[in-house]
Amino acid sequence: MSTQCSRSSVILHSMAELQARVRDIRHLPEVYDRVVQIASTELQAELVVLFLWNESHNHLEVVASAGAWQADTKEIPVQGTLPGWAVSHAQPLLVHIAEDSGEPVELLRATELDAAAVVPVYGLGRVIGVLLAGKQNQATPFTASDACILNVLAHQTALLFEKAHLHTLTKHDYEEQERHIDQLVQAEKLAGMGRLVAAIAHEINNPLHAIYNSLHLLQNRPLSDEKRERYLAMTQEQVERLIGLVQRILNFYQPSRDGMRPTAIHPLLSQVLRAVAEQTEHNGISIEREWAQGLPRVMGVASHLRHVFQHLTLNAIEAMPQGGHLLVRTRVVPGEPGSTGQFVQIDFSDDGSGISDSEIHMIFEPFFTTKRRGTGLGLAVSYGIVERHGGVLSAHTDGTHTIFRITLPTLDELTLPDEEMSVATPQRVQE
Repeated sequence: MSTQCSRSSVILHSMAELQARVRDIRHLPEVYDRVVQIASTELQAELVVLFLWNESHNHLEVVASAGAWQADTKEIPVQGTLPGWAVSHAQPLLVHIAEDSGEPVELLRATELDAAAVVPVYGLGRVIGVLLAGKQNQATPFTASDACILNVLAHQTALLFEKAHLHTLTKHDYEEQERHIDQLVQAEKLAGMGRLVAAIAHEINNPLHAIYNSLHLLQNRPLSDEKRERYLAMTQEQVERLIGLVQRILNFYQPSRDGMRPTAIHPLLSQVLRAVAEQTEHNGISIEREWAQGLPRVMGVASHLRHVFQHLTLNAIEAMPQGGHLLVRTRVVPGEPGSTGQFVQIDFSDDGSGISDSEIHMIFEPFFTTKRRGTGLGLAVSYGIVERHGGVLSAHTDGTHTIFRITLPTLDELTLPDEEMSVATPQRVQE
């Protein structure tokens, strides 16, 4: 799948529920907060800020932020600032501290950032704001793929901004504006569908060619029994590959939440680790469990969550062909500031071959894979499952370990202790 559509399907899926709920401007703060959260997670940015342009006073107002933004700074001028540059020039910007000269570099040096990606937000036929992501501490530059992510988020923000402001228009203007937004949404859906169809066609084309060539040789060439058997086996292998691919696509887009019930995490993890015990022993991989006592239950489909745990475990094993160490950790973390909710966090940390910085932000895209025989749907399916459980699946590397992290909301007022855990402190078990 092309870089231009990098992770856009995941973001569109994340914004879909907000689109259904937004009715007027009262719902926009929720949209803004969600946008900066998605940008922060997808880009691994230390700072994300969404500004709206107050054209009459010619300054930018902060409407949402994530990360190290000064809480008392609610507005900044357009003139002489990095976000203001994007407004004045009406174009996206990627800038890094290592660049030699130019106005954007000088504006970046005036901040505490080492790298920035800035995109304007277009709505109602003009620039209405700016979305900025930043990194600190001699960070690597943002990429064109990162800018694409911000552009998708900016476009979705503008659509919801326009929708929310329709109530201020006259009936005639409302109907015209509604038609305009419907056309934009439909165009975005068709464009996304076109990108997806192209990717699926590419994945299906190779095995179809192999099947066609094998059948052609079987029908038109005199072959020995050994060669006939080999071509038939090749054909069967490619058919099974196609069946598997179609099934993974169905799983990826399966929206069902049937079977949701209070579910304990530790028994599912135990089942998965028992199933791979022989494989890890053969490969010289040690497994360590660091499991929180009294882990709350989550609302989930046990078989779906088990599938995610199994896939992440097998991914870690494949990353350590020469042996290594896999840590499976669970813990309870608090929700957002001001929230009384809690979340269960499950980490799969391995010291295998790792994932490069250029690839780690693309691994949840459908059909993206670094494996020779992979379909690139395993992590995309897992991402969708976790998201349908109201959670987040993310990945990062600290230089020596690759960590896949699942965060799931706990059951409000129903956080029964996990029956497997009876000690009063986190349990560490070496296998």
